[in-house]
Amino acid sequence: ASLAMMSLLAVFKDVLPSYRLRMPTDLERAGKISKETKALWDYERALLTFYQQYLQVLEKAWENGSPKGRPPSRHAMTGILSLCELLKSAYHFNFRSNILNMVIRQMNNRECDQVSEACCKAVEHVFEKDTQGQVAMEAARLVAKLIKDYKGVMRPAVVQTFIKLPLRVHVDEAQAAKIATAANAKKRKRDKELAGIEEELKEGSGTVD
Repeated sequence: ASLAMMSLLAVFKDVLPSYRLRMPTDLERAGKISKETKALWDYERALLTFYQQYLQVLEKAWENGSPKGRPPSRHAMTGILSLCELLKSAYHFNFRSNILNMVIRQMNNRECDQVSEACCKAVEHVFEKDTQGQVAMEAARLVAKLIKDYKGVMRPAVVQTFIKLPLRVHVDEAQAAKIATAANAKKRKRDKELAGIEEELKEGSGTVD
């Protein structure tokens, strides 16, 4: 069973696109569509169905093989490590929230260092690679909740994942800040010049008989 999970992992990592699939609505399917479009929709629907079933298998493997207070079984390890690999390779694909929840809950696993390390590394990967920031934000919120709610000793590696969150400044924001700074500098210069003119006028008015 573990070998089958690893084989399917390789297949899904190869075929999953780097974007979410949207299933057509009933109205869209009822409309006139080409044979090619129908074939594509059928393929995407089948891909999502099989992928969801695979995720359920991985989740069940972990839950059934990781009793509290005992190290996880080899089968359970295969399940959670496969989820970590999918989080790294398919974090923009469908069901990402399911994977995030499973992986982040095990970042502070006390029974197995390998599981904790793999989960932390997977989250770090998302923090580093998610240029759009949407998935990274979701992950950051879940990690923060884990830290806040956990009653006990937290592994330092869990908190240290936040170091991988880059400080992003968009080009348009940087340009706006640059323009604002230049405008403020010009305003200060004008104010200084006006103050000088006003002072000269005062001095000039004092000499008038």
